[in-house]
Parts: sequence; C-alpha cells; structure tokens
Amino acid sequence: MEEIELDPAELEVLKEACKTLDEIDALKAAADELGPMIKGSTGQMVVNPALLEIRQARAAFERMVKAMALPSEEEDNRPASEGAISADARKAAQARWSRRGRPRG
Repeated sequence: MEEIELDPAELEVLKEACKTLDEIDALKAAADELGPMIKGSTGQMVVNPALLEIRQARAAFERMVKAMALPSEEEDNRPASEGAISADARKAAQARWSRRGRPRG
C-alpha cells in the first residue's frame, strides 16, 4: 500500500474522525452498561439515547472519511479505466436516486 499525503485541512478532518471514533467507543460502553432500553422521565421504557448518538456519530464519521476522499484498496487494484467507470456510474445512480419522489415536470 502506498503512502498517502494529506493536506492540512484533511489532517484536521482525520483528527476529528479519530475523536469521533473515541466518542463512539464511549457511547457503546454506556449503552452496553445500561442496555438498549432505559426508563424515561415518566418511568416508561425508551430507547437508550446513547444508541441514537452512536448512529449519528457513525454518520458523521462516514461523512468525514468521504470528505478526505481516500483511495480504497479496491480502487488501488483496479485498472484506471474501471475506477473511472465505477465513479461515473456511482454519480449517475446518485443523481437518479436524488430525483426520486420529486414531482416530474
């Protein structure tokens, strides 16, 4: 695997991504300790808020990783033309799906 050089902005994103992973670990520990359901303010059983925070932190982590645009091992091992085709196909699919549900006109 080749060495990757990150610019200062990407380094900051990487630092934040690492902090986010640490936060996810702490939230997992809290969720494991208390369980998936806890008593709410009036005594009713509710989903442990740590689980919701884990989901949000994971989504934030994924956004940070995508923002760095790191090459994957699959992309490193494919011919250049295949990677470009896949990237173009991915963009086209995203454009298609982003239009779904909107009125046509």
